Amino acid sequence: MTQTKNLSIGAFTDCYEVLDRAVASNRGIIITCKSPGAAISLRQRLYSARKTLSRHNGQAGDFSTIYDSILIQIDPQRSDKLIIKKRSMEELQITIETLDGEPIEDQDDLTCEAAALRERLNLNDLDLG
Repeated sequence: MTQTKNLSIGAFTDCYEVLDRAVASNRGIIITCKSPGAAISLRQRLYSARKTLSRHNGQAGDFSTIYDSILIQIDPQRSDKLIIKKRSMEELQITIETLDGEPIEDQDDLTCEAAALRERLNLNDLDLG
């Protein structure tokens, strides 16, 4: 069983700079790394940075971060590239409605929860269409 190290937020300042650029962009960013291994390593660090910030925020009672809607994946055509993009409701290709069949107009919190659940269950690359 692998044990996750307890790291401080300061251990990931470089990662937060990358994630901030992705959040500030319209749709996301692409990063070219020196090798496929470097891309995998950076992706792991970015996910660890997000998880560390979530744990830190959780100490105050809120596990969410501004990075929760970000998807980080290796480019399928070029494994030395990372694609960091914002998820949208359209990409999830889902409709949320009440048990009475009424559509739910304000889905911001539900969208975040659905995206987080998809990530935890590793369903981001699954085509639900």
